[in-house]
Amino acid sequence: RNNNSSVSGEVELKFSTTEKSYFVNHAKYKKSIDKSYNNIINNGAIYQDTNDNADYFYNHLEHTYQVSNRKILTNYAYFGYNNLKQLAEINSESLNEFLGINSSEFVKQKIDNKLLYYGLRYSLISLKNKWENTTTFQFHQERDFLQGNLTSDSNTDFLSYENNIVFKQTQFSLNRKVKYLFNRSATIIANANINENRFNQKDYFLFNSNAIFQYKSRGFGSFSVNYSYKNNLPQNNFLVQNSQLNSYRS
Repeated sequence: RNNNSSVSGEVELKFSTTEKSYFVNHAKYKKSIDKSYNNIINNGAIYQDTNDNADYFYNHLEHTYQVSNRKILTNYAYFGYNNLKQLAEINSESLNEFLGINSSEFVKQKIDNKLLYYGLRYSLISLKNKWENTTTFQFHQERDFLQGNLTSDSNTDFLSYENNIVFKQTQFSLNRKVKYLFNRSATIIANANINENRFNQKDYFLFNSNAIFQYKSRGFGSFSVNYSYKNNLPQNNFLVQNSQLNSYRS
């Protein structure tokens, strides 16, 4: 038997303060409760009840400002959070035997996961003759906390199966993009990025670049030549403290 409920709200505001300044703000909130009772898994070998309580919120603010006829500044700020609380009660003969408790007892698993993130991005776009230049600075920070523990009906605490994990990440990046239009048929685009990425007090400096030459002809079609150099960290939140894998070099 399942019992699910949720409530959410969303709002978007658009407004301008002057002819050269324009704002867009988008915010959303959602809360959900999912309950599941008397779930029979693996032909009755496992009985499980779960109670999930989750909510999230985010707010995105975009601002565009015309500096001059050939220069535009874009600003982007955001923040948000995700919260998840889960309580599961499990009865499994094999699990109880493994934990060394009575076969009739229920094992209770409690999980509390919180994520907080926020950031800023500034971009200046300028046009001059056949050149288009874009300079972007970005800052991003997030904090992810995960706590979990196991207990039983007899109030046994299984300390060796507790989790208390903290994931902290801070990013600073500077990006430069240049586009040159030779003529209507030929274009070259080059991009370079410097990124400082901090995982739990460990700093990693990364450099990425790419360039592409494009040529289009009405007579025989089009072709392009591309160069790319990538130096990225794995997108893995298991690079955390109190975990076996705590460095991308592991």
